[in-house]
Amino acid sequence: SDQIGPRIRTRNRADIVPAEKPIPLYGDANGDGKITSADAALILRALVGLSALTPEGMKNGDVAAEFDGVPNAADAVAILRYVVGLIKEFDIVSAE
Repeated sequence: SDQIGPRIRTRNRADIVPAEKPIPLYGDANGDGKITSADAALILRALVGLSALTPEGMKNGDVAAEFDGVPNAADAVAILRYVVGLIKEFDIVSAE
């Protein structure tokens, strides 16, 4: 401590590592780290105004059709198809 006040020191700026941007888990609309029927249910509930999706949930839930960042019933169906094993990846993954 000196006249300026307490200070925080860093040894070397090279030690400061920026946080990595998280990789989106397409299909995980509820953000629990898993793709389950609960994600599809949340999307359907949001469509009728019973629930709300977070911005991250909206992005992750938009997996089929136009990829406009707004999940719809087609996205919920795609998630359910993925959960039961009818598809191995989402349209958005194929489009990347």
